[in-house]
Amino acid sequence: MSVSEDLRATILRILEGSDTGSDISTLKELISGAAASGDSAVAINGDAKGATITTGDGNRILNVVFQVDGISIDGEQHQGDGAKILRSLFQEILEPKVEIDWSQISRSLLEDQIQRLTSNPLTHAEGITYRTEQVYVPLGLVERKRQSRRGRDISPEQGSRLYKETEITQQFEHDIFLEQVLRQGHSPKSSGRRLAILGEPGAGKTTLLQQIARWVSVNINDSIVIWVSLADFRGELLEDFLLEGWLTAAARQAGKADASSLIKDTFVDQFQKDNIWLMLDGVDEMQISSGNALSKIEWQIRSGGLLSQARILLTCRLNLWDGQSHALDTFDIYRTLDFSYPEQVEQFIEQWFKHLPDAQAGQAENHC
Repeated sequence: MSVSEDLRATILRILEGSDTGSDISTLKELISGAAASGDSAVAINGDAKGATITTGDGNRILNVVFQVDGISIDGEQHQGDGAKILRSLFQEILEPKVEIDWSQISRSLLEDQIQRLTSNPLTHAEGITYRTEQVYVPLGLVERKRQSRRGRDISPEQGSRLYKETEITQQFEHDIFLEQVLRQGHSPKSSGRRLAILGEPGAGKTTLLQQIARWVSVNINDSIVIWVSLADFRGELLEDFLLEGWLTAAARQAGKADASSLIKDTFVDQFQKDNIWLMLDGVDEMQISSGNALSKIEWQIRSGGLLSQARILLTCRLNLWDGQSHALDTFDIYRTLDFSYPEQVEQFIEQWFKHLPDAQAGQAENHC
């Protein structure tokens, strides 16, 4: 039997689901040039769109086109498990599997993003720079229930106070929150998978989320931590950002010019393995043309795409969150605690001066 006949017969059996058990490995050897049958070997050339299989002397045997839901072979459409097997096999030959250390790459990208976020324009202009961990004072968190609806028979004087009231169910020190909620998944609604950190402007939400992101990337095995500054979004879907913006940066970090279909498939597989942690910073800063930012996030999570498979931590201002009590109701809610006075305030001041070079200490005092 010639190469062409052997190849077609093997492909047909795979498509029909009647392969012998060795057909897949045989086909892989044939089209990868590792084996020959009959008068000559074959060669395969192509890209993400499809492939052309030729004999060793250049005569075309088969034309293969990859489709969203199957494969086309010499113009004949095929779907089902056999078509999926063939498509994967051809793609593997055209572009061998790329080994990517996703955790390491995400950690590197995370550090770059955090470094940009923590540049203080007030001190940076004078050459005074800090790493966040040098001056960071861990804030505690309180678990918080959504506000219950009140009756209408309240005085105007009571209205503001009642609006701000929350029922606190548990208070966490920083390290306990990391271990119990993030590592062990002890949260009442989401088992640590959907967490919202709320606070007033300047309460330290972003800094806290940065430290949580770093802790997860180091302490949770196989974690892929992705930082998203929502203030940078201009109506973009989060899934589009993940598959295009972030993934392109990750591919280049791995030494690739772009994110190929195989790299994209490998990345999507990380969602299915429950390795993705999304850190969504500043929901209240999202720029949207209509509607509410929380509702936009909720819709994207519930649409069944990649976001539905990811672990998500987000930050938001209290007023926006409390004004949209129907949105993101599957999230466990935590509010930042204020610095304790004088202990944590003094700790921050001490660390601020402790990590300054002697020549810059006088400069820093001018900002006090």
